[in-house]
Amino acid sequence: MSDSRGLVLVVEDERHIADLQRRYLAREGFGVHTEADGACGLAAARRLHPVAIVLDIGLPGMDGVALCRALRDAGDWTPATGRRCCW
Repeated sequence: MSDSRGLVLVVEDERHIADLQRRYLAREGFGVHTEADGACGLAAARRLHPVAIVLDIGLPGMDGVALCRALRDAGDWTPATGRRCCW
């Protein structure tokens, strides 16, 4: 699979949903990295510098809104979207 369009970070605790998102994004030419909780998602965003982040709002530990706020507070404006919300 090609990742010519860049890397997308998917932060989703429901494995079947994360797998579905990964398949669709990979089919469109994106590389995909998945994490299952907010703290790991935040660390991955800081380490990997993805072109976009797909967030679950109801993550264990740090939820998707708090993760997005932490990135914004640090000056990271990577496009992020979450189910039922968009920033």
